Amino acid sequence: MAVIEIASRGTVVSARDRLLAIGDTRLHVDDIDLVIAQVPAVTLTGDALALLGRAGIDVVICDDRRQPLSTLVPVCGSAVVSARLIRLQAAMIPRKRAALWRGIVRAKITEQARVLEVIDGPSARLRKLAEGVEAGDPTNLEAQAARLYWPALMGAAFRRHGGSEADTMLDFGYAVLRAVVARRLHGAGLHRSLGIHHDNAENDGNLADDMIEPFRPAVDRLVLALAEQRGGAEATGLDPKIRAALAEVTDWPVRMGGEWIRLRTAVARVALSLRAVVEGGPARLDLPEKIGSVEDARRMAEDVGSGLL
Repeated sequence: MAVIEIASRGTVVSARDRLLAIGDTRLHVDDIDLVIAQVPAVTLTGDALALLGRAGIDVVICDDRRQPLSTLVPVCGSAVVSARLIRLQAAMIPRKRAALWRGIVRAKITEQARVLEVIDGPSARLRKLAEGVEAGDPTNLEAQAARLYWPALMGAAFRRHGGSEADTMLDFGYAVLRAVVARRLHGAGLHRSLGIHHDNAENDGNLADDMIEPFRPAVDRLVLALAEQRGGAEATGLDPKIRAALAEVTDWPVRMGGEWIRLRTAVARVALSLRAVVEGGPARLDLPEKIGSVEDARRMAEDVGSGLL
């Protein structure tokens, strides 16, 4: 499946049966994971939006500076989210939710430590934090890890959501990743508003915001590599080449079950393991064993013909 970015001025996106018509190009919706459209350059018809909605595909709207403005989220889709599963999700006991969140936070911090190993950062300190995560992360070790991680990765002056070029790249990459996570959850029959840890009544993607966490370091690795290619984080903007590379983060290599697979496949496996938990299985997710390095990503890109790096 593909992430489709549309930014050419004057492009009209419409629908023809199960095909999305982008100018003279026709794509079947089953081959699409996410659509990114830049306004005001691109016009999307109501039929196109309806087709994407029925297929369960998010549409990310970007401004003329190519920064994400909003995400159009389907409220229906090809997968069936049954009333039975919704009831089971909503009824999950707090102890099980806390155990799941511990696994997610541990996996995230462990991967952040691996990222810092590459740049000789304080990886040992993050590994120690990962080992200390308790059920529900009551001492918020996730936030403590972040306070060590970001300055080590991007420099002491870096502030998340501070508006820097690196920050913009992270936002774009995370938006792509979140949409793919949300679609895989929907494909597993899970309601993405019913989170494990996140519980914002105004957020229809609480579960996606939970399940994205172990995969965020893939975006971090990619942003760091792109920044280094262009002479540092502050020198890298969201030009077409950078956006195209970030959109292909779903091809990033992830090790699960003793094999290397694409990130989007790994997300689908995690979603299915969560469904098994919801349906009464043990409170244990099938989480990634390892997020690949830049070298791993380059090898996979050569093998599958991707333009990732």
